[in-house]
Amino acid sequence: MNAKEELLSRLSRLHKEVKIIAAKIEVDLDWFDEGEILPQKNHILKMGYSEEEFVKFLDGLETIEYDGYTRDIKGTVWLSDGSWMQRDWNDRGAWWERYAFPPIPKELIN
Repeated sequence: MNAKEELLSRLSRLHKEVKIIAAKIEVDLDWFDEGEILPQKNHILKMGYSEEEFVKFLDGLETIEYDGYTRDIKGTVWLSDGSWMQRDWNDRGAWWERYAFPPIPKELIN
């Protein structure tokens, strides 16, 4: 598996009209073994990106290969529906968790 496959797999479970509007993925290079080809440390996708920039972003994530799960990748992906995903991990695995703002209570609405 690589980071591109993992992210695209998680995105495929969302409504097809939800798109990435920005992203920042960071790799903790300390977790890689000596002699391994190190991936780029930061993978940034800025708002208003072009198709070429999106492909370059995904190509960079494709270079981050791992078996099973890895905790050396963290990041945030902002989505067009106002939600965001954050990569998290514990001793049992790693995953992308999706977050959204909770509904505003009626007493807070004028």
